[in-house]
Amino acid sequence: MKRSFLANQIERFKLWWREPPTWRDRITGALVGSIGGFWIGILGRIILGPLPAPFSVVLLWGIGAIILFAVIGTIFPKPVSIILFPFSIWG
Repeated sequence: MKRSFLANQIERFKLWWREPPTWRDRITGALVGSIGGFWIGILGRIILGPLPAPFSVVLLWGIGAIILFAVIGTIFPKPVSIILFPFSIWG
């Protein structure tokens, strides 16, 4: 009996999630984390900080978030890849 496309994708995701993270997963997590973290850092500074904010301060927040989320993406690659993926493509 042939399984549906969606059921097949769900099964593939479950298998991927249960496997230990590979180097490819860690590199992807760091890349997605750094791009998504950049937007979170910039938008977080603009939303939470006092305005007007100098461009250099906003840029420093973005760079700090890149470093932070790249490290988090390396340590926890699968959750970071899933949660921050929309930020990394819509940025």
